[in-house]
Amino acid sequence: MFDFIAIPLGYIMEFLYNFTHNYGLVLILLTLFVRICLLPLGIKQQKSMAATQRIQPKLQAIQQKYKNDREKLNEETMKLYQEEGVSPMAGCLPLLIQLPILFGLIQVIYHPIKYMATRFPEGVAAIAEKFPEIAGGNSAYSEIALANATGRINFNFLGLDLTKIPSLDRANVLVWILPVLATVATYYSGKISQNMSASNTTNAENPATNSMKMMTWLMPLMTIFFAYNMPNGAALYWLVSTALSLVQTIVLMKFFREKQAETAPAAIIDEQPIKVKKEKNPNPYKNKKNKKWGLGKK
Repeated sequence: MFDFIAIPLGYIMEFLYNFTHNYGLVLILLTLFVRICLLPLGIKQQKSMAATQRIQPKLQAIQQKYKNDREKLNEETMKLYQEEGVSPMAGCLPLLIQLPILFGLIQVIYHPIKYMATRFPEGVAAIAEKFPEIAGGNSAYSEIALANATGRINFNFLGLDLTKIPSLDRANVLVWILPVLATVATYYSGKISQNMSASNTTNAENPATNSMKMMTWLMPLMTIFFAYNMPNGAALYWLVSTALSLVQTIVLMKFFREKQAETAPAAIIDEQPIKVKKEKNPNPYKNKKNKKWGLGKK
């Protein structure tokens, strides 16, 4: 189903493995490559978050005006977003786009002989004949076991077997390290992004606020579900990707905030109305003197 993603990923991973001879390092470098490709989308995301912060006074005015009319509140809020070019779902889009890439990577991990083909020129059938006791299994894990048996790919990384799938009955607790870390990292990444976004300072009924809060809890749940059912290599990819995404969010948000702070004073000065002060009489004593001598009257 995800061959259109898995095939190029397989070529990239094979190319990297020829240089590194380390499967874990290959996944880390692949993650870095994917994050660089998604950088334009990340910049767009941070611009939208900075714009949301800029329009906070207008959002709060709308919330105050329509606080008793939820339908009108949502309508006017979305109208303001459209006028200002702000997307309330911009923070969720990069995470959603990564899911097809993750599924493609999982296919490569499950089928290393198929997608890293030049390391296994004889193909699955010929290798299966050499290891009939492994090939006899019908599980999706059998091709990983065949590739592991050939010794042509070292799936170990810092003492962790990246082909292992977490299980409640597995005695080795090390298998759970990467899934747990990936889930925790996903939660804190979403939480920090939400706190840095202006959306979290608005009314709780704001659709942008609700979307951010929902994704903050939904993504960790999705992460632990996938990490529990997939090889540890997928959890390593997600952990590194989340960490890089968090660093990118902090750096870009700081940049756009500083840029916004530089332009804000000029904008405030331009928007301030010119007030004409009524000049008080500079010499009140003179008026009193004129009044006393009857001067200044027509």
